[in-house]
Amino acid sequence: MASVERALFVAMPGAGVREKLLDEVRARGLDHPLGRSLFNPENWHQSLSDRHWRPDDERLERLKRAGSRMEGHAFTLCFDRIGGGDHWVFGVKGASRGLKDLLAAVQRGLHTEGLADNLGHAPHITLSYNAPHPLQRVDIEPVEWQVDEILLVIGGGSEPYRYRVVERWPLRAADEAPGAQLGLL
Repeated sequence: MASVERALFVAMPGAGVREKLLDEVRARGLDHPLGRSLFNPENWHQSLSDRHWRPDDERLERLKRAGSRMEGHAFTLCFDRIGGGDHWVFGVKGASRGLKDLLAAVQRGLHTEGLADNLGHAPHITLSYNAPHPLQRVDIEPVEWQVDEILLVIGGGSEPYRYRVVERWPLRAADEAPGAQLGLL
């Protein structure tokens, strides 16, 4: 039975980052207890918005217009741990001002199209939505991910569930931030 489609804004790590994270999972033997409950690494993401269920053509156009208005700067997330109850996640080192700013930009973009988004989004990547047991914090070697684009995706299907990229928007380079050169004066 296929799942209901949903559209959302996300950031997705590239293959190199996914492989480093997966290497950390394997190095700690966490892949074996997860088995089939391991969320497909090709779907690993940082959520940037709420889900918009059963997106019709009109809703997708509104989401695309909202996405075209979202502006932000690239930033880095540094994952240094895995843990959770039945929802295992890669956790990040420290707070991320870059993510906070990007989430605000996503909220503004959605608001311009009259689309509500009231969820908060903590920095993480989900490893499993249905893990076999709770997992106390397991430290991993830090893995850095340069978040450099916003994606509008549609998730759906089963066996396998997957995200289809509808559209993507690059973020400005981190060194283009206003005042970034002030430290050189």
